[in-house]
Amino acid sequence: MPFNIPFLIKRKRKIGLVLGGGGAKGLAHIYVLKALDEMGIKPDIIAGCSMGALVGSLYSSGLSGNEIEDLAKNFGFKSALGLLDFSIFNKSGLVKGNHVIKWLSRNLGTESFSKLKIPLKVVATDFWNKKEKVFDRGNVVEAVRCSISIPGVFEPHVYQEKVYIDGGVVNPVPYDVLKDECDFIIAVDVMREKKHSSIKNEKRPNLKDLMYVYNIMYEKTEDLKLKTYNPDIYLRINPENISIFDFHKVKEVESYIKNDIKKFKEELKE
Repeated sequence: MPFNIPFLIKRKRKIGLVLGGGGAKGLAHIYVLKALDEMGIKPDIIAGCSMGALVGSLYSSGLSGNEIEDLAKNFGFKSALGLLDFSIFNKSGLVKGNHVIKWLSRNLGTESFSKLKIPLKVVATDFWNKKEKVFDRGNVVEAVRCSISIPGVFEPHVYQEKVYIDGGVVNPVPYDVLKDECDFIIAVDVMREKKHSSIKNEKRPNLKDLMYVYNIMYEKTEDLKLKTYNPDIYLRINPENISIFDFHKVKEVESYIKNDIKKFKEELKE
């Protein structure tokens, strides 16, 4: 067998969990967490970017997968829309992001990395310095807000006199930030699109395809990284027909990825 999770736990080996970005597709992370909870597997450290950082921060605060699912299921279309404070006058992004900060502060129970139940690393992109920034101390809410700043969608976030955008720009599934700290790493990628089988009837890209352009960049960045280092488990999940703003479609996400989660649990049992 390639690995044995119960054996690793008994031997007190350090298990790392990495949650990639993906907007509302990142709701799939909740069901990965539920699977881990059901199997009694608790990661020793979590790393995440964008939506993965948000979900990871909630789990690190002590919430269970079920509790995070309950939070997500409370979002109807109107409440999900209310979380996204759109501004037509904002030239740097469609969404300000202030409502996300308030929501996260309310549900985390703490704003300090040091008070989290599970150590957390949040990856963002330092815009002007063109490099990765890994937050693991200070204000976790501010760090997550930096990490979710999807270019063109969320307004870039200014924190500690620097401008930050989505961590997925430089490190979509940041498992490499844990490679020197863990004996075993589980990485979850929710952005991988299915390949097109034909170019027949293909249309020219338009504004609605902004996230598909982002996906191209995301996949190429991740493919290059996988050539140099592989996590022990690399779980690819694609909640089809879910857009980055579909935070109210929790049940649909659960339905789309049911088989993926089943296979994941079987893999963990090996």
